Amino acid sequence: MKHLNGSNFATFTLANPPTYDVSNLPIGVIHLGLGAFHRAHQAAYFESALRNGTSKLAIAGVSQRSSDVADLLAAQDCFYTVNERSGSEQSPKIFGAIRQALFYPRDRAALIAMSESQALTAITITATEKAYQVTDGHESDLPSRIAALLAARFEAKRGGLSIISCDNLTSNGELIKKLVLEASAKLDKHGLINWIERENYFPNSMVDRIVPAITAERIDGFEAEFGYRDESLLTTEPFTQWAIENCPLSQTLAGTGVEFVDDVAGYEMTKIRIFNGAHSTIAYLGELAGLKFIADGIANPAINSFIAHLQEDELAKSFTSPPGMDPIEYAKRIRKRISNLNLRHRCQQIAMDGSLKLTQRLFPTINDLLAKQLPTQYIATAIAVWLRYLEINDRISDPLAAELVPLARNSDVAIATKSVLTHEKLLVKVNPGNFEAIAQALEKLRSKPVLEVLTSL
Repeated sequence: MKHLNGSNFATFTLANPPTYDVSNLPIGVIHLGLGAFHRAHQAAYFESALRNGTSKLAIAGVSQRSSDVADLLAAQDCFYTVNERSGSEQSPKIFGAIRQALFYPRDRAALIAMSESQALTAITITATEKAYQVTDGHESDLPSRIAALLAARFEAKRGGLSIISCDNLTSNGELIKKLVLEASAKLDKHGLINWIERENYFPNSMVDRIVPAITAERIDGFEAEFGYRDESLLTTEPFTQWAIENCPLSQTLAGTGVEFVDDVAGYEMTKIRIFNGAHSTIAYLGELAGLKFIADGIANPAINSFIAHLQEDELAKSFTSPPGMDPIEYAKRIRKRISNLNLRHRCQQIAMDGSLKLTQRLFPTINDLLAKQLPTQYIATAIAVWLRYLEINDRISDPLAAELVPLARNSDVAIATKSVLTHEKLLVKVNPGNFEAIAQALEKLRSKPVLEVLTSL
């Protein structure tokens, strides 16, 4: 058995290994959140920059909650494979852009030293929605860790950085800037706040690529076909997109496909509402219908038809799309992408943290539709599907599960709807004018199988 590592990566020519010199690449990016998405998305663009010669900067990937991913990657000298799959076609590529894999609590000193380096240009972030808060702990939260890195750089009298959130949050750059400034104020360092605001960039960004969690079956199958074992293997789709508001990182990522734009809001809204809103809905529908994967859900005729109506009749009409983008065609492309059977994106995985995700993906949307006096039949049903999921599922992973589940189980649908959707900890509340439609949909879901409800619409 050949395990992928730094001494043999170049021999696996079928997997398109790096041809650039991987030795002594300076760290130009600290990435917080060393999960599958980062390694198959942002890292892919830095990999392209290294391969086309526009950059010589590498990434230090940082795990934040567990050392497992970092240690697994470090055991392979930070080399790993991203395998793009669609139908019967696959295109594996060995990545070398990540040169260090670290665990923040263990490797804090190394990261502080790295933050003082002249070569560093950016801090990028992929985290869960619940990571975007400042706690009272000592660098136990994401904003406080960024503040600590920036404070060290400030004291070293280095220039500012581009700090880029790559999470599905509205105005993600503005949000992380607000939180970092809040965390920095706790450090009580004279001049730090002014320096952060004056010298650093916090552009909003939008990211798009489907990257499911890997399975042992996939790793075994890849080894049998390509002749080496990669414990950090990732499978993804060919499609990828990254739009960032203009910032100095545009020089590093020139020619890689990253779109640097004046305003990312339109891209962001399109992705969060038409893609992420539908994606979450399919996950909850799949959970209720006993379907394991997102692709199984969209392959079901009743779910497919419902999602098409949800996207095209309601989600696409809730906002103004960016110039040159047809939201209906975008929705059709999304349905085709998520039908990719190779991705095996589990409904259970996408269904996690609904109380955080839906406040971005569905709640503002139904409020906007109500304000515009537009139909809300499908989105009201989508929110009711989430309420039904809370009511009957026994494996919910959500920070508010203990509080929302008992409320969702109230026998009165009107009370269940109102009590969940007005919970004080929800970041966005649903307009009460929508409660009746949602409660009516929930009543149907309690009395009939979910697919029967969908076909009746």
